[in-house]
Amino acid sequence: MSTLVPVEWIDAKPVLPGTHTALSIVSEKMSKSRGNVINPDDVVREHGADALRVYEMFMGPLERTKPWQTNGINGVRNFLDKVYTVATRPASDEGMDPQTAKLVHRTVKKVGKDIEALRFNTAVSQMMILTNHLFAIDRPAREALERLVLCLHPFAPHLSEELWAGLGREPSLTHAPWPQYDERACEDDEIELPVQVNGKVRSRLTLAREAESDTALGLAQQDERVQSYLQGKRVVKVVYVPGKILNLIVR
Repeated sequence: MSTLVPVEWIDAKPVLPGTHTALSIVSEKMSKSRGNVINPDDVVREHGADALRVYEMFMGPLERTKPWQTNGINGVRNFLDKVYTVATRPASDEGMDPQTAKLVHRTVKKVGKDIEALRFNTAVSQMMILTNHLFAIDRPAREALERLVLCLHPFAPHLSEELWAGLGREPSLTHAPWPQYDERACEDDEIELPVQVNGKVRSRLTLAREAESDTALGLAQQDERVQSYLQGKRVVKVVYVPGKILNLIVR
């Protein structure tokens, strides 16, 4: 009997003794008379075991009941096909560019934390974002591809093993350590800083995370929305918390 993560079970058991486990289509009760049962082996034959596995995890939080929609597998299959295309292209052995490095570190961090919290659907979404980014690069960095494959492995083990070998690494991927990420690399170089006048937010500035107070104050004084609250008044105190807030006390 095929074993699957429950999606829309009827009494959480096979339809008939000795048959395959059935999954519901949409949100109706299963019934042979309605013709709304699916043999998972048919799905595997058409789309592959990895696609079925990833789709089940991509459907949403595990504790919720989700309707089964076969056409939803097509999107997951397209994602896995895109990963295959990206990871089998000629790769660059040079380091990652800053934008790619930031996205790779963010992906490793998010996928790892999402797996621990059983938020598989958002982990898959993050890997889709990284895949689309790498797909737009003619020769993506080998390091980026390897980390993507490592993150994908718990979700699509068969494809990941094939891609891992194709990248010139020794099998099996199960013996490879989970990729590490740099917390600093996950942060944005620029932030949106709230600007207050007498304790009330009047505008927001985009500036470097580590900008000095003089830089933040200069930008604030050039901001038209802030200027309207400074006209005819004098700044008597400046409260600046880097990366958090700028408050101008005026009289």
